[in-house]
Amino acid sequence: MPETGAAPGSEPSRRVLPWSLICKLVAAGSSLLLLAAILSPGGIGFAPALSGLIPGLMAGTMGRPPAPYLAILSLAIALASLLLWPDIAGLWFFAALLAAGAGIESRVIGGRAFVAALYGWLSILLIPAMPPIGAALPWLLIGLAWGLVAARLLNLTAIAAPPPSGAGFAVGLVIFLLAGLSAALVLTEKIGSPFGHWLVLLFVVRALTPQGRTIRAALRFGAGAAVGCALALFMTPFDLPDGIPLLLAVCLLLLGLRYLPHPLPLAPAAITAAVLLGTAPGQDAALFRLEAALIAVALTLATGIAIGLVWRLLPFPASPSPDPPG
Repeated sequence: MPETGAAPGSEPSRRVLPWSLICKLVAAGSSLLLLAAILSPGGIGFAPALSGLIPGLMAGTMGRPPAPYLAILSLAIALASLLLWPDIAGLWFFAALLAAGAGIESRVIGGRAFVAALYGWLSILLIPAMPPIGAALPWLLIGLAWGLVAARLLNLTAIAAPPPSGAGFAVGLVIFLLAGLSAALVLTEKIGSPFGHWLVLLFVVRALTPQGRTIRAALRFGAGAAVGCALALFMTPFDLPDGIPLLLAVCLLLLGLRYLPHPLPLAPAAITAAVLLGTAPGQDAALFRLEAALIAVALTLATGIAIGLVWRLLPFPASPSPDPPG
C-alpha cells in the first residue's frame, strides 16, 4: 500500500497528506452533511449521509476501477434489499457476497473496495443512531455516490490500493473476513454493551490490511487506539463548555487524516480520540472503546496466524500476502 499522498504508481515522497488535500476532503464531506442536516426532517439524514460517505470515499481511494463502482453498487443493492429482507439471513448473505468480492478483487486487480463496502454494510446495520431504513435509504445512497465522486474529482482513485495478490492470499482474505467477522459478532453479543458494534467495525478496519504484516500492523493499530482512548479518558473529568469537545474532535480528526500514511500510529490515536470526544465522550464509552480495540487486535492476530498455519498445508505456491516482508 502506498505510504504517501502521491499519485498511484509514483514513488513515496512524503509520509503525510498535504493540508490542501485534507481541506478539500473536509469541504466535500461537510457540504454533504450540511445539506443532510438542513434538508432532511429534523436532521434525520445526517447519520445516513455520513455512513454512506465514509465507505464511498474508502472504496474510491482503496480500489482500482471498476471495483469501487461494483462494490458500491453491490452495497446499494444490499441496502435496498433491507426494505424486503430485514432479517439476520440477509446480513450474512450480503456479508458473504461482499467478502467473496473482496477476494476476487484482490486476486484480479488488487485493492480493498469490497472490504470498504463490507465496512459500510456492517456500520449501517449495527450503529444504533441509524434511523429506519425507509427514511435512511435515500441519504445512504446519496452519501455513497458523493464519496465515490469526491474521490474521483480529487484524483484519489486507487491512491491506497494494494497490488494484485496471489490465489492463496485472495482465498485467505475471504476466510479472514468471514471467520473474524463471525467471531467478532459472537463476542459483541456476549459482551452486551451498547457500544459493542465498535468491536465489529474495528476488526473490519483492520482487515483493510490483513495477513501481510499482520502482527506489526495490528500491534501498531492497537497502540494508537490505546493512546487515543487514554487521551479521551484524560479529558473526560474536565467540565468542558458545550461545543469544546466537538471542536477538539474536529481538530484531532484533521490531524488523523493528515497522518494516515505515516508508519507511526499517529492516525489511529488521533482518530480514536476524535470519535470518542465527538460521539461518546463519557468514561464508560472510552473504556469500552479501549477494550474493543484490544480485542480487535487480538482477533486479527489470532485469525491471521491461524490462516497462515493452515496455508502451509494447502497447495498454494505463493505466500498469502502480497505485501513485502517486514
